Amino acid sequence: MAARITATPGLNYGGVQAYFGNLQHLATGRAEANAAASATLRTLVAELADQGLAPPVVTGGGTGTFQFDLEAGIFTELQCGSYALMDVEYLDCGGPGADWPFAPALFIAASVVSAKHKGHVTVDVGLKASSADMSPRVVGGAAPGSLWRSMGDEHGAIVHPAFFAALSSGTDSAAIDADPALSWQPDAPGEGDIVWMLPGHVDPTINLYDAFYVTREDGALDRWPIDARRVSS
Repeated sequence: MAARITATPGLNYGGVQAYFGNLQHLATGRAEANAAASATLRTLVAELADQGLAPPVVTGGGTGTFQFDLEAGIFTELQCGSYALMDVEYLDCGGPGADWPFAPALFIAASVVSAKHKGHVTVDVGLKASSADMSPRVVGGAAPGSLWRSMGDEHGAIVHPAFFAALSSGTDSAAIDADPALSWQPDAPGEGDIVWMLPGHVDPTINLYDAFYVTREDGALDRWPIDARRVSS
């Protein structure tokens, strides 16, 4: 293919794309799987070079394998992106070979729109505001250990940890509210409060928004438009 591209007028052979996307979130065996994929890539690059087609660029790698990719010495550039912001998925799978050197930097600000139930409050973050493939994690503005649960497209529930057992057993909110043995929790957020959440999967969550709001060290707030939002060409 590289030879055909080189011989075809109007086409440029730019190099090799080798992003091991299926390895980025492996919790176990990531180093071994990456080593095997890198060995295949190394062989390919060598074969191309033997044919006079040494790739000017070997691009790939990712946040979940960046350390292994650097050590392999094959890539001329790495395509890491999530490291700059991080998300639940990457934090849970662990850093490549060590603890993550990156900290979360992007959060969803969810407003509490209703606080009429003992077990949960309702926020304005549903599936239209958070990637559907991985739930966001509550990190501030609610009792430690609170969970977000989807309530559909427009809304989500922030469930207080004191009510996990009752809700998971199938008891509905009305029954919880009517049970005098279950108390309102003083550390539950109230209507109008902000609950902060770390995105479950950062890329498709960003895709749902028109802009970032960026806080500077002095507290100033900037608005950065998301350039690719609603752009298909």
